[in-house]
Amino acid sequence: MFKKYKAFMKNEGQFEPPGARALAEFRNLYDAQLEMARVAKAVRAAEDRASELEEQMRAAERRVSQAENQLASQTETVMSAISFPDVTLPSPDTPPEPSEPEPGSSTCPICSRDCQICPNPWQRTRTDIVMSKVADIDRPARMPWGITLQPCGHVFCGACLAQSIYHNLNMAFDPATYGTKLPSHVPDDPGLGRAEFPMPCPMCQMKKGVKPIDISDRTARMVLGESNMEEWNHARFLMSLNLVSCPYSNCNEAFDVDDIVPPRDVHYERYQVQCPRCKRSMCKACKSVWHENLTCLMYQASPIQEHFPARIQVWDVPRDRRRAVVYSPADTGTPWAWEEQKLRAHA
Repeated sequence: MFKKYKAFMKNEGQFEPPGARALAEFRNLYDAQLEMARVAKAVRAAEDRASELEEQMRAAERRVSQAENQLASQTETVMSAISFPDVTLPSPDTPPEPSEPEPGSSTCPICSRDCQICPNPWQRTRTDIVMSKVADIDRPARMPWGITLQPCGHVFCGACLAQSIYHNLNMAFDPATYGTKLPSHVPDDPGLGRAEFPMPCPMCQMKKGVKPIDISDRTARMVLGESNMEEWNHARFLMSLNLVSCPYSNCNEAFDVDDIVPPRDVHYERYQVQCPRCKRSMCKACKSVWHENLTCLMYQASPIQEHFPARIQVWDVPRDRRRAVVYSPADTGTPWAWEEQKLRAHA
């Protein structure tokens, strides 16, 4: 009995003391209440800080609004004190369009004949007097019509201007039809076969020191007609290319050097390109035959007899006056269908 009492007093059986569980629950509840009070205090402090920041932001917005209103008022006061003259500036990027020709007559500087200005260049105005003056067996009787180029104001007979445009496009002009009917393509200069673009006013081109006015698309459409504008548009496209002519006399192929890719199995120098037709090499820098181990200056300075057998023809002209190549096979019967050899010129 004494041993059991002694063991109970020493708590050798690890008995839970009376009230220990209630004390632990009280401590946990007290700690939770302290934590909740601390969190609530922190939340109230954060809300107070947020309220202060919002008040500062509203005050800053009010100051910005007051500054903007003050600046607007000062600007209005300054602008009201300054007067600007009404000046209309023309647009530098938009070229002036040709105005509709006014009725009347003028003298063509090409043929020195009086021509009638009319809005429709293909209009046939027949009178007994005009028929007796211009009638012949080669062409029907019609009053010569004229076109005014803008902004230079030069007046040309429609036939004369059409003949000039056809010549620059290297196309044969038939005076019997005034260019209204185009047969299969017949080069005006079979030796070259190149078109000039852009095309300047024939009268402005004769004046020295004056930049010629280019013929606009609207005027070209009036002269060529809508069905014949493909030649004009093709010449415009060729002008944008970096065209060169093969220097070999038996080839004369015209191609864009920027599109030429050397063969993979052949080592090519930096300025060495291969003609896509004859497969012979030429120099991209000086546009002559390839001169191995010679610089362009050394090759050009050497006697002509020592040059390689080739026809040296360099298109070293300004880009805006470059003569492009226009070719259309005459035997196909479709002068406006550009085949694979559309850039080939006849030697």
